[in-house]
Amino acid sequence: MPVAPEFGGDRTIRSQLAFARITAALLLGVWLSGCGRAASPLSTEEPCGALEPVPARGTAASLDVATWNLYWFGSIQNGPGDESCQLKNVRDIIAGLDLDLWSVQEVVDPAHFAALVASLPGYGGLLATDPAVTDGSRYYSDFEGQEQKVGLIYKSSVATVRSARVILGEHEREFGGRPPVEVELAVTLDGTPFELIFILIHAKAGSGQPDWEQRNAAAAVLKDYLDRTHPAAKVMVVGDFNDDVDVSITPPNPSPYMRFVDDSTAYFIPTKALSEARKRSTVDFTEMIDHHLVTDELKGAYLPRSAEVFPADQYLASYRRTTSDHYPVLVRYLPR
Repeated sequence: MPVAPEFGGDRTIRSQLAFARITAALLLGVWLSGCGRAASPLSTEEPCGALEPVPARGTAASLDVATWNLYWFGSIQNGPGDESCQLKNVRDIIAGLDLDLWSVQEVVDPAHFAALVASLPGYGGLLATDPAVTDGSRYYSDFEGQEQKVGLIYKSSVATVRSARVILGEHEREFGGRPPVEVELAVTLDGTPFELIFILIHAKAGSGQPDWEQRNAAAAVLKDYLDRTHPAAKVMVVGDFNDDVDVSITPPNPSPYMRFVDDSTAYFIPTKALSEARKRSTVDFTEMIDHHLVTDELKGAYLPRSAEVFPADQYLASYRRTTSDHYPVLVRYLPR
């Protein structure tokens, strides 16, 4: 029986804030009318803002990978108020960066996701609820139409989806109602083919002790699964980890992902360098919670110093209001 998913950890607060904003606007209109001034009609439209040209980060010789939490993408109840504006900005940033693989989170509306992929020539997409994802609808069915889903956007000339399935569904509570989706990809890079296991993850949110306990338990079962199931495979776990990998957002607890850091012979977290450099992956908080984790088969493929938080708000002043509260986090690889 699927459990009701969390909604970013602060759904009620967001709803209350939205109600407060609308109430304040209505009261302002009444006040203006009472002062003899004509009140303007209440508008929910938000200007998209002008996106500066986004520099390409991808190259033909490297496997260029990103994670990006799209902040209630396609939801009319939460997130940015203008869905078409959000889609346009997401499209333009993805197209501009020119990467090969995107792990995305908080996709609410499948039709909105399909429209995004259709607007990106040369890309394909896979959402957790797609029929091609085994058990996807079972665990990502729409609760009140607001289910946050994980998805994959991939360059069709580089990757082909072989199979996709939900893993660790029996531990969905530990994953905040969003168990990981494992995608088997056939990748061809610079003429060289190889198999890649690409795992989409959106971990339990929140900085409270119960939240940490769920994340910690989820990280434990994920590591056990990878140890047993893919001991010699090229694996990437990419997404919103909702915790840092050096120091937890729930002190004094250790990071739930320290078990991967400690097992450095089998795993490597290229984005840990960003944590140590005190980078942030969200607009509103100081922690680095969006990460890339790879097995040792890909450790040597990591292009040194390529891990990057892309500062999208430097190219779009309205980014936080119109697009997302997370930044894209990029990593480049040269698989051998």
